[in-house]
Amino acid sequence: MKKNQKGQASIEFIISFIVALGFLVLFVSVSTNLVAGYLAHYATFTASRVFLSFETNQTPGSVYAQSEAEAERVFNRIPLRRFGIRNGELRFIQPDPANVLIYRGAYYTYRRPFSAFALFSGNAQVNYTSESYLGREPTRQECMQRVCQAMGLGTNCANPDFDVTVFDNGC
Repeated sequence: MKKNQKGQASIEFIISFIVALGFLVLFVSVSTNLVAGYLAHYATFTASRVFLSFETNQTPGSVYAQSEAEAERVFNRIPLRRFGIRNGELRFIQPDPANVLIYRGAYYTYRRPFSAFALFSGNAQVNYTSESYLGREPTRQECMQRVCQAMGLGTNCANPDFDVTVFDNGC
């Protein structure tokens, strides 16, 4: 045994311990980002679902403000702040009678630090977007308007003698 090799096992242990601890910290950081992303997706999905399924059996345009308010209430019940998601913006895409949109639903944009540890990424912020676009069954009023429009009568079928039969959700 040479005289200069005392403490070599301690130094090797410290170096390997630091490397193992670094991998653990990296794993926890990535896991936290994934959980926060999944939670944001879930919150956006629930808001979109409430927005598209809220029904008061009124004309289509009058219910959107109420459905947005209800969807935001449900969205805010999910604890996004616990996972570092703050100051995001929830928006809704409403159906437009003049332009039939393929996508209807909600999307949420937020900023989050790239890493929970400033040592690895500094103060870098990443922009995230969570989208949830779902289909929705049309109301009877919407269906009647679509059928009348398809028959060339416009969107006003106010004639009391005119009957619109919706067979097998013909909209």
